[in-house]
Amino acid sequence: MDRSWMSKDRMSREYEEGVEYFINFALEHCPNQRGIRCPCMRCGNLIHHTPNKIREHMFFNGIDQSYCTWYWHGEAGPTSSQPTEMAQRYDTMDCGDGASTVEMVHAIEDEFMTDPMSFQKLLEDAEKPLYPSCIKFTKLSALVKLYNGYAPVNNEMPLSMYEAKKTLNALGMEYKKIHACPNDCILYRNELNEASSCPTCGASRWKRKFMMLSLLISGPRQPGKDIDVYLAPLVDDLKILWDVGVKAYDAHQQEFFTLKAILLWTINDFPAYGNLSSCTVKGYYACPICGEETNSHWLKHGNKNSYTGHRRFLPCNHPFRKQKKAFNGEQEFRLPPKELTGDEIFTKVDMIHNSWGKRKRLNNVNPLLIRQVAGKRSLYFLNLNIGDIFISDTTWINLVSMEELKLNGLKSHDYHALMQQLLPVAIRSVLPKHVRYAITRLCFFFNALCAKVVDVSRLNDIQQDIVVTLCLLEKYFPPSIFDIMLHLTVHLVREVRLCGPVYMRWMYPFERYMKVLKGYVRNHNRPEGCIVECYIAEEALEFCTEYLSGMDAIGIPSSMKDEWKCGKPLLGGRAITIHDYKLVEQAHHYVLQNTTIVQPFIDEHMKYLKTKYPRQSKRVKWLEDEHVRTFSHWLRKKVSDDISKKEPIEKELKWLAQGPRQQVLTYPGYIIHGCRYHIKNRDEARVNQNSGVSIVASTMQIASSKDKNPVLGDMCFYGIITEIWDLDYNMFNICVFKCDWVDSKNGVKVDELGFTLVDLSKIGHKSDPFILATQAQQVFYVEDQVDPRWSIVLSRPKMELFDIEGDDNIADNCMEHHPFANGMPNIKSFDEVEDYDEICMRLIVRDLD
Repeated sequence: MDRSWMSKDRMSREYEEGVEYFINFALEHCPNQRGIRCPCMRCGNLIHHTPNKIREHMFFNGIDQSYCTWYWHGEAGPTSSQPTEMAQRYDTMDCGDGASTVEMVHAIEDEFMTDPMSFQKLLEDAEKPLYPSCIKFTKLSALVKLYNGYAPVNNEMPLSMYEAKKTLNALGMEYKKIHACPNDCILYRNELNEASSCPTCGASRWKRKFMMLSLLISGPRQPGKDIDVYLAPLVDDLKILWDVGVKAYDAHQQEFFTLKAILLWTINDFPAYGNLSSCTVKGYYACPICGEETNSHWLKHGNKNSYTGHRRFLPCNHPFRKQKKAFNGEQEFRLPPKELTGDEIFTKVDMIHNSWGKRKRLNNVNPLLIRQVAGKRSLYFLNLNIGDIFISDTTWINLVSMEELKLNGLKSHDYHALMQQLLPVAIRSVLPKHVRYAITRLCFFFNALCAKVVDVSRLNDIQQDIVVTLCLLEKYFPPSIFDIMLHLTVHLVREVRLCGPVYMRWMYPFERYMKVLKGYVRNHNRPEGCIVECYIAEEALEFCTEYLSGMDAIGIPSSMKDEWKCGKPLLGGRAITIHDYKLVEQAHHYVLQNTTIVQPFIDEHMKYLKTKYPRQSKRVKWLEDEHVRTFSHWLRKKVSDDISKKEPIEKELKWLAQGPRQQVLTYPGYIIHGCRYHIKNRDEARVNQNSGVSIVASTMQIASSKDKNPVLGDMCFYGIITEIWDLDYNMFNICVFKCDWVDSKNGVKVDELGFTLVDLSKIGHKSDPFILATQAQQVFYVEDQVDPRWSIVLSRPKMELFDIEGDDNIADNCMEHHPFANGMPNIKSFDEVEDYDEICMRLIVRDLD
């Protein structure tokens, strides 16, 4: 059969017949029972699929038109022997890696001054051909490119993964194993390097099952305040970095320099804060900022400390300071606690003698100072962040117990998602208004605090808001809820001033990286060893990619970066013919209006309309309607005339002007910018909701139906995706979402708390139903418990891919939540407690205290 069908239009009958011929040919000649190699542009004959899946791929992705001889599917090739997959891959790779590999090895020659034999072995691997007569690859360069797989016969590839790692590890950083006392007393290093037992507790050196790293603490128990024992090697390295420095190379200036570094702060939770800084984090002086002036009292029946008294942080003339019954029965005229300076902190801790290992009794020290700076003094006394917030991607349905009406197994991300997004919505129809609003204010505070961009001029207002919120919580809730973590929120704004935005300092990126490290573990009896070995092997590969051609850095593959920018449809698509020409024109017009290269022609067409219809030149609405009606036809003729005049026209503009085909590919879902979108019909059969969408667009806004001079302004539209089209412009495709948009006039409102509510039954904007997939912003609609006709709009935190061309990390640490329009609710609108409610609250406090 003639193979010209491979270059035909995928909608044509010739292409369809050719696909069926190919599948029948492959089934007849291919002996592989597991499946057939898929020749589509995405699979490239590397992945086996069923015939039905291959048929789907060949229509959606197209066939590789360079695959003219079907030797992977049983057809005899130009030579007598069928090439192997890896051999073919070798033939397509670039040459010249041998010299680059030798250069790479010489670049690290200084690291082998103490071990010349290892350097000689590495240099031999960099120069030895991969197999006899091979001129493209050496043993080392091929090892880096083909970390596993098959190669031609008589090659020098390692016979085992162990041998491969052994070769690559020579390029990585070295690491040193340090034994630790099983009771966390000492490390066997320096003068104790040859000791066989601990000089402090006498325990044998050879009983500890787990080893210790500065990055990872494993085992059945944690060292707690004895962490300074394990930080001793790190402290030595930090001293060298600050006092002496290390030799580094400046690639821009092309010169060596001495690099010095200092530790500014660490990122950890509040209990670890106490272990690292030796500042007490529990008891009467648990707040590290308030110190000795911490306002706390013991709850007799609650058997715990309560940290209240936040009225002292209010302005001196605030009315809350004079209220008695609503608080503790007393007026509050104290000033906020004085924050200690660095010199004052140093004076307090300078008299404490530090000793590594177990804590020893301190003599001749003020007992009050011991309570404030209890435990061993580390080298760091830092201000650390606490209470950071993030929203996780946990599958909530697996955490909900409808039988017990509880949420089980939540992590910190989940609690923060509840606080920032779900809690204000969930309590709208429950609890008295004043209690509900007080809780909502706390949720709004964290939303403002964790924004990606923090307005410094608003920090004073945010601080004032959280102080008032804490005072309201004191009025409405019993003192037992005021643990140290709730009190510390009053100091979070101060940390933002000192250290910058919260998302740059929180723990979540490191927690996610722990999952990567756990994936390195193969021997669960020696997890740390597995992590170190795999990390060094990966580091060596990363180093090699800078010297070898055609190699991508370890991390997010380039295909995923392309999908992030351009999108990827879900499986299950099908080709349909749109018989409503007007609908196709609407989609085409929207594409033209939102394409950069078309913008100059839009301006030119508007000038043309004003010149042709001078009497209508000042009627903005009429000009806009006429532009929508005639622009696509005008552009097609304009581009055709320019081509006939042989004027330069961009290829993309040429195909855009011709318009899309009537046949489109429609999909049930689409993934773009890290968001998964579904059409409405697909959502109805699932628990998760992914069909909500919003867009901020410029539109003509009028005051009334008689207004003939509309104003152009930005407006947010909310809708539900009904169809996903892939418009075919012959040389490229553009994905658009067809949506049912909520009527902006009668179907959208904003309540007093700033929540946006929509009535999904009121559909409007039917003449403009399309948006580009790249413009969509995902939203979720939650039924309002107060009025089920309305739904509350919650937006998905925006994800970004930093530096798509070079970085490897999806920014999981820069998410922020939907901003609320009106900010904090005014306390005058709800802080009016009835006598009955006030009596009930006083009785609750009396019973619990």
